Amino acid sequence: MDPVPLFEVEGDRPQIVPGPRPPRPGVGTSAHRVVESHIDGLLGEQVFPVISGEGPDEPHLLALDASGSPVVVELVARLDDAALSRALDHAGAAGRMTRGQLAARYHGGAHAFQRDVAEFYDSVPVKRTQPGQGARLIVICQEADEDVLNAVDFLRQPTMPVEVLRLGVVHG
Repeated sequence: MDPVPLFEVEGDRPQIVPGPRPPRPGVGTSAHRVVESHIDGLLGEQVFPVISGEGPDEPHLLALDASGSPVVVELVARLDDAALSRALDHAGAAGRMTRGQLAARYHGGAHAFQRDVAEFYDSVPVKRTQPGQGARLIVICQEADEDVLNAVDFLRQPTMPVEVLRLGVVHG
């Protein structure tokens, strides 16, 4: 994977940290809480969290973006064949979900979903939707196995709705 910028996540928006410093392992430490609490800053947009996954059969986070499209966020320590396959499976499943299915899985309950999502849409800039766009997948990993790098490079093409971000914790 290419070198990635480092961000300091204090304050309202993450700030880029100059200079190459080796990251410490982040997944399985407090870094995952940083990802959860600063997901909007890391993605560069506001998202509406629908569910936080509790096990391997669910994504780390399923959210909606300002256009109403599903955004699947996977957080893994090591991106290998199994983790990449699971992430793609979660994104595919999210892309087929109806609004009613999303409401039924909403962490605040189905009755609160309509109200809460309407408040979210009222608070974010209007974004033009593209028909049939489906779900986007964001994979946040600490490292990636060599044998998945070709697949990751293919998925990171501008026409693909997939991003792969490398996570690490730098104490300074």
